[in-house]
Amino acid sequence: MQIKELGEFGLIRHIAEKLPPPPQEIIIGVGDDTAVIRLPKDSLSLATTDMLVEGIDFDLSYTKANELGHKSLAVNLSDIAAMGGTARYALIALALPARPN
Repeated sequence: MQIKELGEFGLIRHIAEKLPPPPQEIIIGVGDDTAVIRLPKDSLSLATTDMLVEGIDFDLSYTKANELGHKSLAVNLSDIAAMGGTARYALIALALPARPN
């Protein structure tokens, strides 16, 4: 079976089935847009990451770098806000062609 046949949620289910049960600190884990992790003193941390893919989420022929950065932050911040959280940190992951336009 090819990944495109599984689709996003089928792939997530396939990966989740291969993982051991999560530790007690993981309140919401694989399968949700945002993970909820219990920290010491009963505080919670939210973690999320969405990768934007050229040709699907943006087109570099007309998307400026700063616009792409803004969109990347916006999609991740909205996941945190949807869980009622406030973002404190941001991680950036980039996959760029060897010769960007």
